[in-house]
Amino acid sequence: MDRNSVEAAVRETVAEAAGLDSAAIDPDADLVDDLHMDSLAVFEVVVDLESRFRLRIPDEVIDQLRSVARISAYVERELNASRHA
Repeated sequence: MDRNSVEAAVRETVAEAAGLDSAAIDPDADLVDDLHMDSLAVFEVVVDLESRFRLRIPDEVIDQLRSVARISAYVERELNASRHA
């Protein structure tokens, strides 16, 4: 899956959890501060992405994934690492 596909999927998942239009989400917007998502909504995003991409996002990493751009980069890195493992 290429970078644009990953970002589109992450943006769609975040938009659904935040109740926003995916086109309106800036990739660098902070999920909590800018998009006003609570911890339950962020957890929902994590669970959805883990299911969609068949990967595990460790709890200690979740706090660092505060934007679509950061989440996309993380997912892309993990997908590439699993392909080369």
